[in-house]
Amino acid sequence: RAHCVVSPAGGTAGVEMTIAFDTQTLPFAQFWTDLRPGIGVLAIEPCSSDRRPDGTSDGEVLLEPGEVRNYRIDIALRETRTADARTGD
Repeated sequence: RAHCVVSPAGGTAGVEMTIAFDTQTLPFAQFWTDLRPGIGVLAIEPCSSDRRPDGTSDGEVLLEPGEVRNYRIDIALRETRTADARTGD
């Protein structure tokens, strides 16, 4: 199982997102974020192949006619407080 945590920069208050998936059924996923104030974009792309250092895709596993593939991505959101509020300082 793999997971990725996206949280506010610098311990500021906001929303932390945890994304998790089973690597047996979804071996690769790509995440793109732009968390600047007023933007707040997160893109999740399930992938069936790895990414090479030059940015191209590695060998892809194709579906046969009639074949079905199911993926599951779990997303959890948690409100965060500033670092001072968490520690009581």
